[in-house]
Amino acid sequence: MIDPLISLAFAVSNGPGVYALLLGSGISRTAVIPTGWEVVVDLTKKLAAAMGETADPDPEGWFRSKFNVEPNYSDLLNRLAKAPTERAALLRQYFEPTEDERSRGLKVPTKAHRAIGSLVAAGYIRVLVTTNFDRLLETAVTEAGIVPTVISTPDAAMGAFPLIHNRCTIVKLHGDYLDSRIKNTVDELSNYEPQISTLLDRVLDEFGLIVCGWSAEWDIALFRAIERTPNRRFTTYWAARGALTDRAKRLVSLRQAEVIQITDADSFFVDLSQKVSALAEFRAPHPLSVAVAVEMLKKFLPRPEFRIAQYDLMVRETERCMAELAPERYPLQAVILDQNFLAKRLGQYESATAVVRRLLSYGMYWGGSDFAPTAVKSRTRIGSSAVLASGLTLLLRLRSYPASLLFCGSSLGAIAAGDYEALREVFMVEVPHQTNVSQKAPAVLELFPGSTLPEELLKLLNATGKTPASDHIFALFREDFRELLPDDDEYSAVFDRWEYLISLVNVDLREKRGDTLIWAPTGRFLYHSEVIERIDKEAVAAGTNWPPLRLFGGSQQRLKEVTAAYRQNILAKWSFYSF
Repeated sequence: MIDPLISLAFAVSNGPGVYALLLGSGISRTAVIPTGWEVVVDLTKKLAAAMGETADPDPEGWFRSKFNVEPNYSDLLNRLAKAPTERAALLRQYFEPTEDERSRGLKVPTKAHRAIGSLVAAGYIRVLVTTNFDRLLETAVTEAGIVPTVISTPDAAMGAFPLIHNRCTIVKLHGDYLDSRIKNTVDELSNYEPQISTLLDRVLDEFGLIVCGWSAEWDIALFRAIERTPNRRFTTYWAARGALTDRAKRLVSLRQAEVIQITDADSFFVDLSQKVSALAEFRAPHPLSVAVAVEMLKKFLPRPEFRIAQYDLMVRETERCMAELAPERYPLQAVILDQNFLAKRLGQYESATAVVRRLLSYGMYWGGSDFAPTAVKSRTRIGSSAVLASGLTLLLRLRSYPASLLFCGSSLGAIAAGDYEALREVFMVEVPHQTNVSQKAPAVLELFPGSTLPEELLKLLNATGKTPASDHIFALFREDFRELLPDDDEYSAVFDRWEYLISLVNVDLREKRGDTLIWAPTGRFLYHSEVIERIDKEAVAAGTNWPPLRLFGGSQQRLKEVTAAYRQNILAKWSFYSF
């Protein structure tokens, strides 16, 4: 089961502006900001002291017996401070830090507030709904570089700009601490003014909801608003510290919310912000970016008058990919090689190459030999980002992964189209050796999937299966070839043929250069035993007319020798093969 926090991070990352936050007093707890009721209790004690009495141990009862009404924020302020300036001075002690408190991190934005500010600044969150009176959210968002629109009164709600047009809107349902109309008592919390209710209904209807620091116990009007919301367009996520109240359980059940157990608001929002940020670092290009680039290429390929436009497209996307792969962005040492780091690095490389990868796949499929020089040039240019450097061996090998992906895309495209002359060009062009860039070797020896996804890396990633590198590439390119090869069986057959031919050509080239130990990459096709037999029979039946024969110099004899060596040195090691 996927951690709900991971699901939430993906939801926020993939839907900027879709989610609104609903924040209660728990968000400000570590800042030692009192709740509205705590302010009422303290003001009651101060009033009693001013009258020469004590309100302990029951401040509420003392006020009721003294004035025959329930204590409330507005009434107490009017009794203790008549002028607005006097009320502001009285309230600042509860919500604004002294120099000593500021130095101790009290009554200032918490880690949670600042993490929320960063999510707002990055455009992931636009609407913040809170029951709090303090101004810590406003401060944190402003410090993050965004000036929020604050709605804390019915008048402000009625004249507010549409939510979707604001970078950030903070809706303070119960008012602001400097406004004596804030809501505290059960009666006050039972109903909102029509303007506030209308705005709240819009938020609950149009946005997903992330709840944190709110118990649902006392805010009757808010509880009812959530309860009556008709639509469930997006998942509700409820961050809970400990057990939920009965009212909260009711809302969770009603909205089919995902409950996320948290230690506190600080760690929850910091963790969420970090995860969203990490996803953003290797987010794949918007699907439209890939689709538009492919459609442009398909338009340019068959028409000679668009030759320059095609060239410009490939250069532009190649250089954009190069910028994404700038070496300074990918340190090769002084890092912790754990699962999270390696998964992130792998994802970054895959995202950076996404557009060019698709262009090369489609270009080779539709353009074949005519497009092959362009594909080789683009791959060579991007491969040059793997500059000579020192660092951890695993990361030095992985830096060739982008070039390997482009090799895979272009050669798969050629095989899917049945263009083996183009495939030969992609296979045989020489590239720098991975561990000794002063030497060169054919790309088919250096850039096949397993060469840049070594076994030790896959172990650190906890990859499972008998052929993890092959499985990873198979899944990655399935989407790249979805339009070209919509049938899953057809795609699988093309992939198997591609891997088998890579393996045979490796044996051929390694024998020719005199390797004492003949070795070749394997893959998923080994577990599809019929693949090898079918292709071998196909080669025999077609004779000199077998198109892939050009990979072996057009010689049937050489193909027979390679196939025999392959069976003897490679397949013989797999117990389920017998001859």
